[in-house]
Amino acid sequence: MHKFSIGVLGASGYTGRELCGLIIQHPAFELAFSSASSQAGTTARIAGREINFIETENAPLENADLVFSALPHGTS
Repeated sequence: MHKFSIGVLGASGYTGRELCGLIIQHPAFELAFSSASSQAGTTARIAGREINFIETENAPLENADLVFSALPHGTS
């Protein structure tokens, strides 16, 4: 089964964390990256998995089939 690679910009906020959890638990999706500039270099446990946050500017957009933006209003 082909899995779609999904990236999340702004993954440290409530909406971003929820998106990451849904992506991790979905059988047809894989989390390509999770960005959170203010928490870059840290990890969080989401849906039973350790997620590493990276700088939004360094997000490997080319590795994702789809990217969700959960960035603050006006930033997207």
